[in-house]
Amino acid sequence: MPPEKNPPQRSTQLQPHRFNIDTPTAPPISKMPPKSQDQADDKRQAAREVIDILQEISDLLNTNLDRTELSLCVSLIENGVNPDALATVIKDLRKETASSKRVGNVPAVE
Repeated sequence: MPPEKNPPQRSTQLQPHRFNIDTPTAPPISKMPPKSQDQADDKRQAAREVIDILQEISDLLNTNLDRTELSLCVSLIENGVNPDALATVIKDLRKETASSKRVGNVPAVE
């Protein structure tokens, strides 16, 4: 099949967005149907259960991460942070904290 001699030109001008200001795009939060609220509650409960399970695993592995720290780690990983890199950063921060505590406990030499 021979190539087209004159391919269609794309318009580089912005087209005006058409919408009606008088009609809202979503119902106000107070008028949300109860079904969606139930779904949100179910999602929150499922997230709590996941963190509970992760906390148990964390305790078995002696990671010394609390629920908040675990939640932050999960959030970072869900947003694309490499888990191995995150683990390395946590280990490095703990080493630095431990070494600074040791240095802080050494009496000053005068």
